[in-house]
Amino acid sequence: MPSYGAPLVVGDGMDATFAYALAMQAPAGIFEGLVTLGWSEALRLPKSICADDAGAMTAAAGAAGCRIVPVGRPALPWWPCPFAPEAPIGGLGARLAQAWRWRMRRWPVLVPRADVAADAQALYRRWCARADALAWVP
Repeated sequence: MPSYGAPLVVGDGMDATFAYALAMQAPAGIFEGLVTLGWSEALRLPKSICADDAGAMTAAAGAAGCRIVPVGRPALPWWPCPFAPEAPIGGLGARLAQAWRWRMRRWPVLVPRADVAADAQALYRRWCARADALAWVP
């Protein structure tokens, strides 16, 4: 279909980690973008994921299987929100989130949250416009 609109991938907590792996493994143009709320360092996969356009995204984690790692070149826009209010986060991220919240209670925000929200809203509006254009498809 010439007017196909790529889906937006959104994940929360451990699902955010899986959504990241899914979106980063996909070739460019498959997904419109990725939004992750929280993160879970505990997610382990029994086997590694094949490296694709973005590079390798799993690393050995001993007998536990493979863990998700950052990729070199993301093939899509990614809006990570690891410290979003009430976003589930685990492992080292939980300690970082605690430190972040402590810091935010004592010093002003250096980057306005509105900037992050505006980016996510722009991505969502673009995605909705494409979805609305396809509403006539049975």
